[in-house]
Amino acid sequence: MTTKIEPMESYGAIPRTIRNYNRRIVLNAVREKKEFSIAEIATEVMLSRQSVMKAVNYFIEKKIIISLGKGSSTETGGKKPEMYALSPVQKILVILQRTDELHVSLMDLSANIMDIISIKINKDLTDEGFKAAIIEGKMKILEHNPLVGSQIYGVAMAVGGLVELKNQSLHRSMYFSNLSVGLPVHDILHEIFPEVSCVIVDNIGRMAGHSVLSDHSVIEKNDRIFTLYMDRAITGSFFVNGKIQDGTVQMMIEVGHMIMDPYDKEKCTCGNYGCAEQLISIKRVRRDIEKLLEQYPDSLLGGKTSVHTINYSDIFEGCKKGDPVCVIEVERLAQITGRMLRNIFLACNPGAVVFIGNFADADHHFDDILRRTLRNDWVYSLRGETFEIFYDQRDLIMLETLGSAQAVIKAFYNDDDLYGNEEGGK
Repeated sequence: MTTKIEPMESYGAIPRTIRNYNRRIVLNAVREKKEFSIAEIATEVMLSRQSVMKAVNYFIEKKIIISLGKGSSTETGGKKPEMYALSPVQKILVILQRTDELHVSLMDLSANIMDIISIKINKDLTDEGFKAAIIEGKMKILEHNPLVGSQIYGVAMAVGGLVELKNQSLHRSMYFSNLSVGLPVHDILHEIFPEVSCVIVDNIGRMAGHSVLSDHSVIEKNDRIFTLYMDRAITGSFFVNGKIQDGTVQMMIEVGHMIMDPYDKEKCTCGNYGCAEQLISIKRVRRDIEKLLEQYPDSLLGGKTSVHTINYSDIFEGCKKGDPVCVIEVERLAQITGRMLRNIFLACNPGAVVFIGNFADADHHFDDILRRTLRNDWVYSLRGETFEIFYDQRDLIMLETLGSAQAVIKAFYNDDDLYGNEEGGK
């Protein structure tokens, strides 16, 4: 694979700028490699071995790259090359604020998980309890890993609710009504982790969206990707050429509050009626199934001890087996979701939409009805365009963790100070 080299901003670049540019493309080339040689990278990025060696030595001094010693001989029996790898020193801390816990993961710059702990929280969580839970999480991680305290480059926190991106505060929480409006989560984290270089706070669905950028089957074909995170809420994220789009962030985050049925009689948490999030919630699904079971008492779902234990996977599994109750409900869900995708298509024109969470395990019938709903929409058809649909079936907590880590990793590699500043860098 050849590393993509972005053009320099100016043809009149001074030597220091060229040097920093070389460092960037070398580090970008090695970031996903377990090990590498100077000759291998020089060929890949089309730089001289001397230039690559200078860049590698610079990163060795900064403890970003380490030497592994001599590798294997070449096929022609030549001299054994010196091998290098990224240093395992730099660490990332990822904190997920879920409904009943803070899920804390210690990771390296390759997004490998080194340790996981859980701090219990409840729906009555207050500002003070929120801060205390983070402090407890930090203390437990450092107790388990006493040598990493000075090695944590960045902390990412994914929260349920609307985040003000300008100051990374929690405008309103999705799960915890006792948390203050405008809770300064970024400032709280900086106070608890004064030694770190990077703090990132965002909505948990947007954080999970970053994980899709590590799926080459999606990104190799598409440069405009919309991720649809579906858990207790529905959140959208839109990426263009790997960069999350923030200009229309309110629409992206609040995609679940698109009004699909203005005549629906149940009020959503946002105060409106007929929001997509309300129409396809598990509570609505269970109520629908309860009524359908009166018509189809022999349904596979009739054997459940309680309708309130039914989840989405039960419905999709039953639909695969042709159960009438499941088929009817899956078709309803697909039609609503199809109309929601139609609106996303008109607003963003994505090349791919990726489902994360509840509908990631949807069956073929759901997918067929979803696509049919889109094709039957005259505006969608008039545009004469389409997009690919993917279902990311990886564990949701893993996607949230990986996506949060990827956000910090990207910030690390985009940090100008990493490559030497223009005035005083080496």
